[in-house]
Amino acid sequence: MANARILGIVAAALIGAAWVFYVAGNAAPS
Repeated sequence: MANARILGIVAAALIGAAWVFYVAGNAAPS
């Protein structure tokens, strides 16, 4: 199913972006 594949890609992108922002926020000097 194309829809399931698209949803999977979107979910992976959102999780990846959230993880990047989380790590960047923790690594940034306060």
